[in-house]
Amino acid sequence: MPRNYRLGRRKQSVDETRARIIAAARDLLMSDEGFRNFTMDGIAREAGVARMTVYNQFESKTAVYEALADDLAARGQIRDNVAGAFMTSDPAAATGKLIEAFVHFWLSEPDVLGRLSALSQLDPDSHAAERDAWRLQAIRTMMDRVHKQMKIRGRRVYQRNVDALYILTNFAMCQALAQAGYSERQIASRIKELASACLGFNIP
Repeated sequence: MPRNYRLGRRKQSVDETRARIIAAARDLLMSDEGFRNFTMDGIAREAGVARMTVYNQFESKTAVYEALADDLAARGQIRDNVAGAFMTSDPAAATGKLIEAFVHFWLSEPDVLGRLSALSQLDPDSHAAERDAWRLQAIRTMMDRVHKQMKIRGRRVYQRNVDALYILTNFAMCQALAQAGYSERQIASRIKELASACLGFNIP
């Protein structure tokens, strides 16, 4: 029992250190000097830990990016909401829920996501394109299902619909509508209207 207790305490300490480093990376990203200091050394200083502690937890800056992105995804409930969309039987309604899932995620913490997106354009270690490929794959899978259930034919039509949803559900689109004063519900509704026009069926 004492051994298990020690192992439990050690795991808790490791988890707390990991969370502290992720929080430090987030704070550093949002600081005025975030772009310049978003390095393993900078993250270690912000977290108040040794540089090797950061490397022991994450191995590379790419891993820090991934952990921060995963933390944001959990906060924005993106995986649960996308899963809910795929559990919806009606194809048009499922497409609507998928749009809602992406809108909710992008608006959950827009300042942090905006900074992360901007930094990703400057730093190849971010592997931002690989992360957004997950959104594209979700859209492709949804359109595969929609076209099969609704008997929509044609490869060009399929690709057009995928491209339309991919463009309409990106961060920039949601941010532009939010800055125009629309609420999350209004943004989702407007994107559904646009998607309905592009895809050729009504998305509730």
